[in-house]
Amino acid sequence: MKLSCCMIIRDEEENLPRCLDSIKDLVDELIVVDTGSVDRSIEIAKSYGAKVFEHPWQDDFAFHRNQSFGYASGSWVLVLDADEELIAENVTAEAFKSRLGKIHKDIAALAVNIKEEREGTVTSWPGARFFRMSANPIYKGCVHNNCHYDGMVAMTDIEIIHYGYHLSPEKMAAKQKRTTGLLEKRINQDPDDYNALYYMAQMASNAKKFDDVIKYASKCLNLLPEKKKRNLQFYATLYLWGAQAYLALGDGGNALAWIDKGLEFNPMDVDLNFLLTNLSVRCGWKDRTISAGETYFEAIKQVESKEVTSKFENPYDMKGFIPRTMYFLGAVHQNEVKKWMTISTGGGNGTNSF
Repeated sequence: MKLSCCMIIRDEEENLPRCLDSIKDLVDELIVVDTGSVDRSIEIAKSYGAKVFEHPWQDDFAFHRNQSFGYASGSWVLVLDADEELIAENVTAEAFKSRLGKIHKDIAALAVNIKEEREGTVTSWPGARFFRMSANPIYKGCVHNNCHYDGMVAMTDIEIIHYGYHLSPEKMAAKQKRTTGLLEKRINQDPDDYNALYYMAQMASNAKKFDDVIKYASKCLNLLPEKKKRNLQFYATLYLWGAQAYLALGDGGNALAWIDKGLEFNPMDVDLNFLLTNLSVRCGWKDRTISAGETYFEAIKQVESKEVTSKFENPYDMKGFIPRTMYFLGAVHQNEVKKWMTISTGGGNGTNSF
């Protein structure tokens, strides 16, 4: 069983050593598509034994991801970015590849837990990164692309740490400008591209452009083709961003409406219960502060009870799968909720801000 790693890079000399050190003992083949580096990226990649293929940038991440697949000779591929690091503490390379060769033929992809830290907040989400080549994996979308494949996904306890937001203000601004431009390109080509609208709402939230958050989030929710739980588990973050935007604009009524709408879909949403606890204590709603806080901690227990394993012999139970980022799981946020609940039980008053 042969495992290839496929990457696309450009001017990543600062990140590449950390990334490649994390996979050098795991993969059998390293495929790198370089889209125009002028630094030492190609030299560094070749020093790790990479097969480097130079291609001009086409303003399309999916195009180059699929291009890298075309050079891979492994029966499985791992997709990794230069600003990421793979953590596989509980499984050796030999055991991992042995399991890859034994899993059921219906499993086409393996998901990992992806983590990042941004402005002191640690977020995590599961994402498929290992793909069986016979399952015809193909990326779609010029930016924030998704991989489509024939078959099922299994979960692993492997982690990927994403460092993509550990950038200087200048580099971060350039990255946001590039991403926004590509998303606008997608929307211009298809105004009903709800996936691109979702990421535009995310970009607007990061940039604190609150009116734009509400605009893009509202349109995305209106365009979702099916009001199925599987769909909304991912897109439910829109309710969080929308509520946060209304709070920033001083509109507590609409913030509460967005929170309630999201909780109507999923009462055990960690992020929305965190925000509801915050809004409730600010408004002096003692009973609702306690109720939302208790639900928040119960929701965290449910998330933490989801067991994952590096054995991955069986398809992951998708009924319990929440394929999106959760923002307010950390100890800092849990302590905040405890503080708000203490204020309410101790007779403290909210600010009655709205």
